[in-house]
Amino acid sequence: MKKQFFWTAALMVPLVVNSQCRVTELGGVSDITPNWPVALDKNGNSMTVFQGGPTIWGSNGAVKASADIQLPEGPYALSMNNVGQAVVRVGNCSSARPTYSSDLGIWKWTDGSVQCLKPLPFEVHPDFLQQGSDAATVIDDKGWVYANVTDTLNVNRAMAWPPNGAPIELPAPSFSVYRKALGGSASGLVVGVVSNHPDLSLGGAPVMWKNRTPSYLSIPLDMRQGEVQSAASNGDMVGRVAGPTASFSGIWWKSGGQQYELMPNFRPSFVNRYGRSAGWATTVPFLTPAIYANGAMTEIQKIVPSRWAKAGNTVVDVKGLNDKSQILVTYQRNSPEGSAWGQRCYRVASGPSPKVVMWAAPGLLDGAP
Repeated sequence: MKKQFFWTAALMVPLVVNSQCRVTELGGVSDITPNWPVALDKNGNSMTVFQGGPTIWGSNGAVKASADIQLPEGPYALSMNNVGQAVVRVGNCSSARPTYSSDLGIWKWTDGSVQCLKPLPFEVHPDFLQQGSDAATVIDDKGWVYANVTDTLNVNRAMAWPPNGAPIELPAPSFSVYRKALGGSASGLVVGVVSNHPDLSLGGAPVMWKNRTPSYLSIPLDMRQGEVQSAASNGDMVGRVAGPTASFSGIWWKSGGQQYELMPNFRPSFVNRYGRSAGWATTVPFLTPAIYANGAMTEIQKIVPSRWAKAGNTVVDVKGLNDKSQILVTYQRNSPEGSAWGQRCYRVASGPSPKVVMWAAPGLLDGAP
């Protein structure tokens, strides 16, 4: 993609890459019953899951709700919306048609109720609910749920459940054997990839579903395939594209349809409406959680308080990013007794204004990442 240059000026906003995070611990660390962070909403509430069931934590790190749901191991990366609902694994909900169950339900954590999603119109692959495929789920603020399911022919199918309704399959822009929802926003935008073959090395096309209507997203001419990973509340999207060598690099699709290729050593997983993305730095021998903003990238471990880092805490995974630039991560604490796992929410320091004002060279758009 052609190089693009920007002159930028910030109004009372320290960029995320130059700021130190304020750390909020979610419930402490335990060697016995850790909680795995899985989702974050716009208000800073986050959800964790483990054998004891799901827990909702407030932005101050205190418990707001918990449920006695025995969560089976399974493939789903769970989610939550901004109106007190979360997608959880609830076991087999359909005793009459157990092989048609997605094992998913909606937990309304504000009142404690749990509602199973209705059975699928096809049988689920017998190994799907036990495998660790990390399939994405999305629940929007209207209560629609989106998830990936593999059928008995081992074909991945992106499904949508309306509130209290039977599931429907998300269509592809054209004939496609393979379609997969990888993420989305609580405003109802769902993003992912479609392909004419389950092997993405043979080509996959980035796609978005708006009101369940699919559209292809364009990719640079020198790229062969792509996928969309995440959508922001304003319609911006981030994902990955690859050329003939299948080496992926990051890409940003603006809500107006423009695309910008990110630095090749950053792999985005989440995006917010203010031009910030959380994902992975690939400049080291292994992937490292990182933040990207205004053309600069930094590892999250480098912007945590030094005292916390010196205590032996290492950020190992990133699980969410909201419009307040709060980042939900998994960390590992090393101690003489061994390793303990926990989670922290990093709130990025910011000034009164959440926006960065940008002046672009003639012919380029303001607000490009």
